[in-house]
Amino acid sequence: MKPITLITNTTHEFPEEDQFIAKELSHVTDVTITQALDPSFHPNEQSRILIRNVWPTAGCRTEWTQFAKECALAKTKLYNPFDGMGDQQGKSYLADLFNQSFPVIPTITSSDAFNLLPPADLYWIKPFLGEDGSKSRVLSKQDILLEKLSNCIIQPYLQFIDEPSLYFIDGIFAYAVTVPHRINNHQVAHYEPSHSEILLAKRFVDWNALSFGLQRIDFVRLADGSLMLMEIEDFCPYLYLLDLPSTVRKTVVSKMIDSLDRNLG
Repeated sequence: MKPITLITNTTHEFPEEDQFIAKELSHVTDVTITQALDPSFHPNEQSRILIRNVWPTAGCRTEWTQFAKECALAKTKLYNPFDGMGDQQGKSYLADLFNQSFPVIPTITSSDAFNLLPPADLYWIKPFLGEDGSKSRVLSKQDILLEKLSNCIIQPYLQFIDEPSLYFIDGIFAYAVTVPHRINNHQVAHYEPSHSEILLAKRFVDWNALSFGLQRIDFVRLADGSLMLMEIEDFCPYLYLLDLPSTVRKTVVSKMIDSLDRNLG
């Protein structure tokens, strides 16, 4: 495999996953670790770049856009590529999917469209460029109508059982985890999704049409057992590798390395 530059953020609270990935990659190629948006790093045609846990990125969207332009001009090989239509582009796609009758949490981008949402006591307000719940709020309909909201999505505040996430590598299902609640309870567990759950997640993978790479399809499971899409994380999804059973982790890392070799070669 050709040398790889791993772009990460070593200052966030969970650096261990990327340290583990760098160690695994070092067994098969030369790895250089670069801090996200390091001004001294300039991609070129020979660069093979793996973008991993670089969040938070909402506050430096302009810089990432410029980095993407630099990579395009230099014909740099990126993993993930910047051609996804999910969270890479902001969260307004959830309203588009809702309007197309996909099984997503009902979503609108303007309080003028409240009639499209089911009635609820409270609503989630999430910025288009939010991540990990940053700057999200829970408001009543009355409070929302009093504010001049912009650049955000509005969703009913749903009660759910858990939050399953299904991971795909190059469009093929790889593994799944679930957590009781990403904000209030981070107990991660590996689980085997049903065939119908994989097929449901694959619908969103096919819609997204990411050229290659890693994507995480996040759901909420309602009381009746049905799943609703929460988001398509297609930029640098956290993988929970260190929370997986060792045998599963080994298989996932092997598939990831094969994908890197295949797509960045």
